[in-house]
Amino acid sequence: MVFCSKNKDVDKTDDNTEIDSISNWIKQSKNIKNTQFNREKLLKKAFEVTKQQKSDSVKNKFFSKIALEAFNIGNDELFKKVNLKALLLSTKLRDTFRIGDAHWNYGSYYTRKEMIDSAYYHYHEAYKRFKSIKNESYTAKMLYNMGYIEGLLKDYTGSEVSIFEAITIFKKLGKDLNLYQCYNYLGLIYNNLNEFNRAIYYHNKALEYLKNIKNKRLYKEGSLSNLGLVYQKLKDYEKAIESFEEALNNSNLRKRDINFYARLIDNIAYTKFLDGDTTNVAEELYKSLKIRDSVKNISGIVVNKLHLAELYAFKQDTLQAIKLANEAHNLANKIENNRDKLKSLLLLSKIDDKNSNTYLKNYVHLNDSLQIEERKIRNKFTRIRFETDEYIRETEKLSQQKILISVGAFF
Repeated sequence: MVFCSKNKDVDKTDDNTEIDSISNWIKQSKNIKNTQFNREKLLKKAFEVTKQQKSDSVKNKFFSKIALEAFNIGNDELFKKVNLKALLLSTKLRDTFRIGDAHWNYGSYYTRKEMIDSAYYHYHEAYKRFKSIKNESYTAKMLYNMGYIEGLLKDYTGSEVSIFEAITIFKKLGKDLNLYQCYNYLGLIYNNLNEFNRAIYYHNKALEYLKNIKNKRLYKEGSLSNLGLVYQKLKDYEKAIESFEEALNNSNLRKRDINFYARLIDNIAYTKFLDGDTTNVAEELYKSLKIRDSVKNISGIVVNKLHLAELYAFKQDTLQAIKLANEAHNLANKIENNRDKLKSLLLLSKIDDKNSNTYLKNYVHLNDSLQIEERKIRNKFTRIRFETDEYIRETEKLSQQKILISVGAFF
């Protein structure tokens, strides 16, 4: 018996050593000082050793962690392989929390890939699981994620409902950062709806919650930029420039987020142009363009070229305006950016008299196609929401039945 007991202790020690190693490899993979190759190598090693573990619960815990880190470092192949294992094992173990966690991972993955109908489906699946086990914090986070996706698809009513539901929970839990994110997103929604007073109100409310957060990152600058865009649409150009410049005053901004830095330079220059002031506007737009080109920020390059095209059209340099607008259109096509494809087509229809009708027809055709596609996806969202409500009602009914059975067993 002593021998057997000792063997068991040795096995446990081996298991614990492996578990410690897996934890250590995952921890090292988070270190940004390691090369991408080494971070991937560490995660693959952790995955291989995890698969050999005897305990399903241990496997499940580590699959979840490895999948998340694979997503964070952008290894799609490893992420999909590990997250599928996590979902299948969680389902086998009836581990509701980790089923929800795996769906959350998929939601994040498809959001990054801009496959927003798939992202919405998985966020909803995660929401169902977290709500069924009364995990309020994660339930609210999924509501926010769903609201974010609904906003992208211009389902602003659905987005409002989801975000306000999330706010109710986050307020109860005292989650200031999450409340900042919710109110900031409401500001964006209302700006898109041209409800500018509401947009300003919610952006300012977001900034109020930001005061309670220690690690503010660049949230304040982001909110100031968002406020600037609201004022820009209101044609209050002075306040818009003031907001953009306040955001740009962060001395570390260029180092911390060069894309955001370039965007603010572009926003200030373009707002000056809209206000009728062309002094140094071309220079500032080209400065922004040069930065964006150096970091291969294609979507930013498209915006810059469109703004420059507008400037040259205003200066009656039509050839240069058409050239830049066409370059913007081709780049938008390349990265499948429909928003800027529409903007470039509309601009070309105004400045290229010879081909105006063709550009306008292409604009109308693309706009109509996108609206039809968006409506289809919004209808899909409605079906998913309905099925979710049914699922939650059935789950609650089953829970009540189990309680009644348990109570009955005591009598």
